[in-house]
This record gives sequence, C-alpha cells and structure tokens, in this order.
Amino acid sequence: MINNGPCYPPFEGDIPGVAIPFLGVLTSDAPALTASATAALASGTPANPCFRAAADFSSGGPRFGDSHLKPNVAAPGVSILSTFSGSGNQGERLSGTSMASPHVAGVAALVRQANPSWGQRALRAALEQTADPGQLINFAPRIDGGGLVQPIGATRTQAVAFAGGDDREDGEHERGNREGRDRDSLSFGFEELLHDFSSSRELKVRNLGRTPIAFKVTATPVGGAPHTVSFNRTTIFLGPRDDASVDVKLRVPAASVGSTHDDLGNTAFREVAGVVTLTPIDASMNGGASLRVPYYLVPRVRSNLSSDFVGKPAGPSRPSSNVKLTNFGGAIAGNADFYAWGLRGKRQGVEFFDPRAVGVQTIPISLTNSILVFAVNTFERFSNAAAGEFDILIDVDGKDGPDFLLAGFDLGAITAGVFNGQLASVLVNLKTGAARIRFLADAPTDGSTVLLPVLASDLGITPATPRLTYSAQVFNLLDGSSAALPGTASFNAFTPAISNAMFVAVAPNATATVPVTVDPVEFAKTPALGLMVVTQDNRAGAPQARLIEAGR
Repeated sequence: MINNGPCYPPFEGDIPGVAIPFLGVLTSDAPALTASATAALASGTPANPCFRAAADFSSGGPRFGDSHLKPNVAAPGVSILSTFSGSGNQGERLSGTSMASPHVAGVAALVRQANPSWGQRALRAALEQTADPGQLINFAPRIDGGGLVQPIGATRTQAVAFAGGDDREDGEHERGNREGRDRDSLSFGFEELLHDFSSSRELKVRNLGRTPIAFKVTATPVGGAPHTVSFNRTTIFLGPRDDASVDVKLRVPAASVGSTHDDLGNTAFREVAGVVTLTPIDASMNGGASLRVPYYLVPRVRSNLSSDFVGKPAGPSRPSSNVKLTNFGGAIAGNADFYAWGLRGKRQGVEFFDPRAVGVQTIPISLTNSILVFAVNTFERFSNAAAGEFDILIDVDGKDGPDFLLAGFDLGAITAGVFNGQLASVLVNLKTGAARIRFLADAPTDGSTVLLPVLASDLGITPATPRLTYSAQVFNLLDGSSAALPGTASFNAFTPAISNAMFVAVAPNATATVPVTVDPVEFAKTPALGLMVVTQDNRAGAPQARLIEAGR
C-alpha cells in the first residue's frame, strides 16, 4: 500500500476560558453552566448490549515503552454494588478499577486456599491462564488480557504455563529486572520490519498435581495483521510433577502489516494478537480446565528513505538544487514531506520525548490563508505521543515575547478531563487566554515525529504580515521532565525562504529527485538551517526526519 500522506482531521471547537492543563500555560477558569430538563419513566427491562464488554473508560495496552501485553485479565467493574462504610446495611454502586480489583483479589485468595503450597508465580499463572475470552464481547487481548477471570477453573487446574520458559519466583530475579518478572503472555514486544518477521518463544507447562495430563495445543488469532502460529508439538503429555515445553513460532509477512497510516491517511495502530490454548484431551483431566496464554506483537513495517542534495546544496548563493530520495531496502513506499528546518537540539535526558529537531511547512489553501504544519522529531521512539506535550511558542508581531502557544496535547484531557491517548493540535492565545482546536495532530503510535497543523489566519498572519518567530519545548507527562530546544527560528508563511514539497512517494528500491529553490532575499530575513525531510514510515528516531543543511 502506498501512503498518500497524513490526514489532519478537523476538530472544530472554541474553548475560551477553559482551564487547560498545559505545563507551559494555564488559562482562566471556565464559566459555570446551568441546564434544566424533564424526563418520563416507564416500567420495562432495558437492553444492555454492552454487558460483558470492556467499559469505554477502561485503559488498554500494550505497555508504554516495551509494548509488552497489558492488562493481564479482565474482571467485572461497572456499576458494582459494594459495601458502603458507615451506612449501616446500605450499599453503594461504583465503577472502575476499585471494583474490578477486588474480584481478581477474591479469585486469587481462592486459588491460594486451594493450593497453599504453590509459589507466587504458579498462583498468578493459574488465575490468569484459566481466564475465558469467550465470556467477553469483542474480546481483544490488549483490552481484556487473557479474558474474564474464572474462579472455578482457577481453583481446579493442577497445571500452569510459564511463558519464556521462566518459572522462577519474582524474588529470584535481580531487583528491577522487568524481563524476568513479565512472563504473563507470549509477548514479542515491538519490532520495526524491513523483512518478514519470524521469532519463537518457549512455553513451559508444569503439572503440579498427582495425576497425568495430556493437552492439545492450538492457536486462535484475534484480529490484527495476518500471521501464522506454529508449534514444534501439538500434544503435550505430562506425568505427575512433570513438565514439558513447546516452542511457539510466530510468522508475520511484512507486506500484511500496513503502514503508519490507513488508506484514508489517518494514523493507524498495528498489532498481531491471539491466544495459545492448551485443552485437556479428556474432560476428566486437569479438573476440566483449559489454559490460555495470549501472544502479542506490535509490528511496524518500515520504508528506508534517505535524502541528500545532489551536488552542492541550495542556499542564498546557489538558489536552486535537487534532493535525491532513495528507498533502497524499504519494505513499503516512503513519503518525503519537506519542511524548513528551524531548530536543532541535543540529548537532554528526557526519556522518549527528547526533542531533536523542529521544522515548519506551509500548505496554501487560498490566496490569503494557509495551513502551517510544525514537525517535531524526537531522538527515540515513544509508544504514544499523547504521553507528552509538544509546545511551539509563536511570536507574530515581534513584541513582548510569544503571542500564541501551539500545543500538541491529549484531546480527552482538554475536552473531558480524562486522557484518551489522542493528540490534538491546540492553539492558545497567550494574550486573551482563549483556546481553539481546529485539527487533531498527526502523531502515529510507536513513532518519533509529531505534526501540528494550525491556520495562518488564526495566528493573524496574512500576505501583508507573513512572518513569524518560534521556539519549542517538550514535556514528558509520565515523569514531569522537560527540554527546550535552544534559540528561535523564523518563517514566512506565504513566501518561504526555502521551498517545501509534500508527500513525495518513493516505492521500495526506487529513487526520486525533487527540485529545491531558495529565495535569497527572504532567506536573509527568515533563514533556515536547511531541509527537514520527514518520513513517518521510516525507522523511529533520526531516520524519520532527515536533516540536510542548506548552503551559504
């Protein structure tokens, strides 16, 4: 599939006076709202189509950073009637993790009671691996883990499995060794692919009981990119206190994964998911309980687009040149998106979000208006850009510092007070405190480049007053760390000093040549460091934003 470039989905909304939780700015409190309504009630039984489905407020995985599958299991957590302290014999209905966790804790207590000699790893495995995905609507491992917890199966099983072949207790591992502790699923992590993916994980099955067991081993894909799972054996025989291993091999054709955007240009999350099931060949074995272990991979198939000037670079003394784009070895086509490179940074120790470079391009939409797009590239991959804040401070009049803040910030946090993982491009007028969201940001997951669009007209920029100056800062919302790129950069929204081409597609093992021009007069007023060639389907980090210095 050839990506036709990113889409900047509109999200029209003025939010003046709303307290927006930006780390860089805080506007005034929201005005109070009042409303009145009447309702008529009739007796009956209302339909509940969401019964046994994940709540819309339930968090989902995979885990930030290493893409390990989370959560582990699902449990009831919506409108649960619980005890109400200090109410006598009255109860209270609540929803959330506070209600789901006690269900899991109760099952864990039952498993402990049934198997008092088992270690922590075995107890945990019994609880998780007897969960039933068939009890859930629209089961998805990254939302529901292994399925809905099942007290009967969890207390009856005498066998458990250890993904990765590691059955040691947590305390036997070096403190802080996350790899040793997370054996809850067959997690293959995150992989950037230029070729087909093929990898194996060992699954060790242990019979902790006194009677033999035989399991049939099968795999069931659950959505995601097409893939195949195979085993070195499809039947496991276990005597009392015996164990055996099966190799689980996952194969994913790179061509089946898809790029960072769908065919409409919207960002897309790619995953490979399913469940390995160990079913007793006789219902009398293992208390009739099957074991299920989810497998999971977050793949990103990549282009391998490189870029450089042909011969001498374009600059004020050489107003025209060509940039050669090469996609040798890429698994998919790569789109080259050209920006006037304005800021560069060095590593400052901000995990995931250390800013490397910022550039800006202009997309004319009329004679008097344009969409400006600011590109922010980080040194390393982030799982979700909405765990960070990306600030562009914009000065349009050259007086009294920045006039506007263009922020990449979580849309849900702004509009509903709850993070939803979707990055919005939010414009805040620093003089009045008014804020507006016209666009969502283009911010693919497991990437390192965020694109923040804004209308020139919303900045008060016109062909008569076309120039702006900007600076940039980034915050990691996970730990509160931050970094600012040094200096400022300038740009002409209607007559850029250096030309920008957009969405130049280069097929795998192909090349393309793009002409680049420099306006020497404008370059003297709004100089650029050079070109920032963004390809969001390249490998995360520096390859997603090739920096090409301009000539002088």
